[in-house]
This record gives sequence, structure tokens and C-alpha cells, in this order.
Amino acid sequence: MKKFILTLFFITLFFSCSDEIDELFQMNTSLTIVNNKPDTSVKTISFGTYQWDGLDITNGISKTFVLDNTNIYSNIKITISYVCNESELTKDIQSGFTDNQNTTITISSLGDGCDQVKLE
Repeated sequence: MKKFILTLFFITLFFSCSDEIDELFQMNTSLTIVNNKPDTSVKTISFGTYQWDGLDITNGISKTFVLDNTNIYSNIKITISYVCNESELTKDIQSGFTDNQNTTITISSLGDGCDQVKLE
């Protein structure tokens, strides 16, 4: 009888928490920016209806932005504005988003110059 009561308890507990578990593991559509370029700080990211200003994503730092799934883009120009040695520069990359998936853009160095930036 104890086993039966315990089984009923765990079944009830499982079903009462199943919505919370689903929400916990549900992925959001997101964009992650990874900065691997020395002396560089990402200040603005923009595309479509999205724009994040006042950022400070420095070398060795990453930041993830959650997107509203109603405005997902399959192939769009993403503009990244950054500061390098007190100069403000911008760089564009074509990318896309898939529902409930993360897209990562990594900023890396192609050389010593501030304009020698690779986005991938």
C-alpha cells in the first residue's frame, strides 16, 4: 500500500511541475556577441527592429540578447558599432535566426589595426 501511495504522490508531483519544467528547458531565440579582439569594446548592435545601445562588451566578454520570436529574420544585415583606441567604427555581417535557437557572432582580429576585424 505504501508503494501505491508513493507512486500516486510522485505522479501527481510530476504532472503538477511539468509546465514549469517545460518552461525551464524552453529555448528562446537569441543572439550572442563574443568579443575576442583586444582593445575593442562593442557599443551598439542593430538589425531590423532591434537595437541595443550603451553596451560595453570588451575583449574576452560575451553577451546574449533574447529576441522576441515574432520578429525573427532569416537573412539580415547586422551592424555592430565598436570603439577601438578611441575610434568609433562599424562593421556589418549577414546572418539569420531560427526560432528557439541561438545565433553567435564572434568578433576577432585580422591584424593590429582597429579596422582589421573579422565577424563570423
